[in-house]
Amino acid sequence: MRGFSCCPSHLPDNRDRIVKAAARHRLPAAYPNKIYVTAGGLMSYATHRPALYSSVGILCRPHSAGEKPADLPVQSPTTFIW
Repeated sequence: MRGFSCCPSHLPDNRDRIVKAAARHRLPAAYPNKIYVTAGGLMSYATHRPALYSSVGILCRPHSAGEKPADLPVQSPTTFIW
């Protein structure tokens, strides 16, 4: 997709290079976490990790009680940070 940059979060070592390349080519870029913004990136859009961790705990409880994984509801993140 032209004009969009999505960088995997396992690339923090190259974040300065990635941010500078996006700025040099005048690409609006949304990054996967805040470290890219502190390096000069335009914005980050990510899930709120503490909210994800609590939902994992909620989903693990029925599974540990013997419920089948196929019977667990599928959930999507509902809390995001900008």
